[in-house]
Amino acid sequence: MASSGYFQNAFRSGYTLRVEWTINSQSIDNNTSSVTVTAYLVSGGSSYVINSSATKEVRLYINGTTYTKSAGGLASISGGQKKSLFSKTVTITHTADGSKIIPIACEFDIEVTL
Repeated sequence: MASSGYFQNAFRSGYTLRVEWTINSQSIDNNTSSVTVTAYLVSGGSSYVINSSATKEVRLYINGTTYTKSAGGLASISGGQKKSLFSKTVTITHTADGSKIIPIACEFDIEVTL
């Protein structure tokens, strides 16, 4: 199993929602792994800026559980910035043979006028 990775989706020219995951530790005795998943909003350059103090919501879906963060200013980003929106560390139980496919997804209700 890879110890880290990412996936991302560009929306509107110059902006990307990126999700990175990292395995922090594994326990063979407990048949578990500690995994951190972080959602980022990424600006593609100096001219891609969002100024918004409105309350927005980001959701991480990890192994069948939904984790939610709601906060003002989540959608604000400076040009060229990679901004952490939400990070969650979870313990994942493996199958009996030690393997596990972990479904991960993310939604961000950015809804701003560019």
